Amino acid sequence: MAIEEDQLEATAAPAEAARPRRLPQSAMDLLRRGRLPRVLIAMIAGTSVSLVGAFVYLYRPENEEQEIPRGAVFSVADALAALDAGAPLMAQRMATRLAELGSLVPDDAGGPPYIFGVVAANDAERLWGDDQKRYFRLAARYLEQSQDKGFPAGREAEGLLLLGKSLLMCGQVAESRNALEQALKANPQAGADLHRLLVLAYKSDPEPIFDRALLHSATYLAEAALTRNERAEGLLHRAEILFHLQQNDECRQALSQIEAGTEAAVESLLIEGELLMREGAALLADEALVANQRLAAAKIKYQAAIDVLRRAQNRGTERERITRRSMYLIGRCLLQMEELPAALDQFRRTRETYEDTPEGIAAALEEAEVAQRMGQDKDLAQRYIHLLQVAGASETYYNPLLTLDALRQRLALAYQRFIGGGDFASAIQLAEALYPLFPRDNSITLMAQSHTNWAQVLESQAAKSSGDAGNQLKNAAREQRRLAATAYATLAQLNFATDRYTEDVWNSAENYLRGQDYPRAEVMLLEYLKYQLRRRRPRALLDLGDAQLALGKPTQALVTLQECIDTYARDPASYRARLIAARAQMERGSLPEAKRLLLANLEGTELDPESVEWRDSLFSLGALLHDEGQMFEAQGQRQRTEALASNATEKATAAEADLQRAKELYEQAARRLEEAVARYPDVAQVVESRYVIAESHRALARFAREKLERAKIETTRLDHSRELHRLLQAAIVEYEQVQDILTRRRERSQLSPLEQAILRNCYFARGAAFYELGRFDDAAAAYAATTNRYHDEPEVLDAFLQLAQCYRQIGKPDEAQGVIEQAKAVLQRMPEDIDFKRTTNHSRQEWERVLDWAAELSGPQADQPSQP
Repeated sequence: MAIEEDQLEATAAPAEAARPRRLPQSAMDLLRRGRLPRVLIAMIAGTSVSLVGAFVYLYRPENEEQEIPRGAVFSVADALAALDAGAPLMAQRMATRLAELGSLVPDDAGGPPYIFGVVAANDAERLWGDDQKRYFRLAARYLEQSQDKGFPAGREAEGLLLLGKSLLMCGQVAESRNALEQALKANPQAGADLHRLLVLAYKSDPEPIFDRALLHSATYLAEAALTRNERAEGLLHRAEILFHLQQNDECRQALSQIEAGTEAAVESLLIEGELLMREGAALLADEALVANQRLAAAKIKYQAAIDVLRRAQNRGTERERITRRSMYLIGRCLLQMEELPAALDQFRRTRETYEDTPEGIAAALEEAEVAQRMGQDKDLAQRYIHLLQVAGASETYYNPLLTLDALRQRLALAYQRFIGGGDFASAIQLAEALYPLFPRDNSITLMAQSHTNWAQVLESQAAKSSGDAGNQLKNAAREQRRLAATAYATLAQLNFATDRYTEDVWNSAENYLRGQDYPRAEVMLLEYLKYQLRRRRPRALLDLGDAQLALGKPTQALVTLQECIDTYARDPASYRARLIAARAQMERGSLPEAKRLLLANLEGTELDPESVEWRDSLFSLGALLHDEGQMFEAQGQRQRTEALASNATEKATAAEADLQRAKELYEQAARRLEEAVARYPDVAQVVESRYVIAESHRALARFAREKLERAKIETTRLDHSRELHRLLQAAIVEYEQVQDILTRRRERSQLSPLEQAILRNCYFARGAAFYELGRFDDAAAAYAATTNRYHDEPEVLDAFLQLAQCYRQIGKPDEAQGVIEQAKAVLQRMPEDIDFKRTTNHSRQEWERVLDWAAELSGPQADQPSQP
């Protein structure tokens, strides 16, 4: 139990009685000759002057009227005599002059600081609270100096006693014990006061030694000359010690001996209440009883404790301290009785009434914990934050009811409860408020962890969502990643000179990268690579290349990634580095180099097909082959057009070579992606890959149609026709698969912009494929579904035109005419500010002319419709 300032204040006794002594002759001569200043004469007569700080004890030459005449001759013995005679200011001035001379013999060197210490300690007796502590601290400092130089002869026991008391009273409990024990050795016959001080020293925090306190308590109580109140106080201390030693019966016996009507009798009620609480806790832990019996039996004890504690309230000279302790303990009783609403109210009232006291702080913590337990989450974080504000910094925190370690542990648990309950915002608020009660790096670490945990939860939720909902979750997760990264960057600055620095830099870089703050990610990764020569270096190079590519620096990214690939060829990071390097090469337009990197992962390494890198390489290679096929097809068509215009044979040959290469690439793309979809049917890339497969089949169908149109032999034409139908049918199957997946996904959540674009393209492409197969009824149905699905978007006008063409093909001109009129009506309803050119080939005015022209057509038309 920590020593109470007001308890010490109430029980402290003077270190030495002021015994009138005959002044030394030298001082008497000064008085007779009128050489002493009037202020000193008044001090000798017994007048006391209050002190305001350490330097008030030192001689100040500017106060000329208080100077001792320079011709005066006196010794340390004269100064001590003045002190004993009740003239502390005179003794101070004399001690100051002697100290200034610097010519004291070693035996007298401890005299001046001894006098300063005694005067400071005596003045401290007339003060209270922080002022008293400050004066006792000053006294202890002087007395320690005197001890080092040697206490004046014959005053060792008194000096040690006063030093021990001063240390105890200013809160240096552990240091006081040694001084007081030395005082006891110096004077084994010392009076009861020394043993009383030793009782207080050994039973007080930090690290109380109750066995030693109990021995000195017995000696103190054996003193026959104790007054009624002194004996009651000694018994109270003994009861407290026995309580802490778990000697309940002996504790009660000591309490029973405290005489009624004394101050100690009121305080004894607190110990009696705590004894009953202890018995209640023992019943709650008694496994010999069933749960209901334990609680019922414990409630009897706790209710008895409450009754005793209420009797202690508003009694005695220390009524405020006793009342607030009683109120807090009653709250603890109610909590153990599982009467949570009553406990919450009791702790609230205690906190509101005695906010900045030990009981108020402890009650505030209990109140917050009970509220959290009851699910009263409103402003819960603010309760903890307010508690931290009142508790203050760790350097000044002291609470006998709630040690600093215990408070930190329970606040850490509150933080974990917020995290466990998914209340990350409250966890972050609490973590931020922990400093300065916690070290600053602890506070920032918990903030960083909170943001990281929040991001992880949001990322998990985003993985199960799509569309706007999924995008919002992803954006929220990235924001938390960026906040975590900033916290780790701050932590790195704090830990720059420690082994933690590179770890904090790494955590910051990783979170910046995942938060898509690529400029800061690049900075932190470069910083990490400056200090980390081996550990995580391959991964750091990989991430740095990724960040540089995202920042639009593909050439710089390739240099970084190539270092990872070349230097750490067997590290898993090198496989991912090839993937990112392939993307960088694609951005630079170097598709062959990109393909080489992907093939190296698929065929030139020991990567297992079950690995993520092999899987992603396969999907990426399939998409790349399709893109490369489009490039060669566009190049071949362009050269073919130029060759026809100029009749250039070489260009025609080159065009045919490019087109043949495009056909091969489309075939490879379809084959690679079909393998990927078959191997990994449940990954995110499947939807886009199926769409690319369908597009590859339609592209190959164009080559088959061209061969069909050129073929002259019937059997060859039949072969090409079957191939054309096979490819278009395969494309339709893939479009329908994608439509089905995305339609079902749309029912659960909104699709992402890419998913929406793919779904829209599938609607149009499926209708076009049916039309190319000559299945006009199926094509009409597909286009009708398209007009219904996208009736408010400009591209629906293309679907209306295609639908009208289908009706003409199946001999339904009236339906075709009706569709065109419907398209006109839709066009009129569209807002004026729509950008038609963004998703169609015509402006609004051009569409009006196109639809007017289409309306003039009548009857079935043989012309093929333009394809989407």
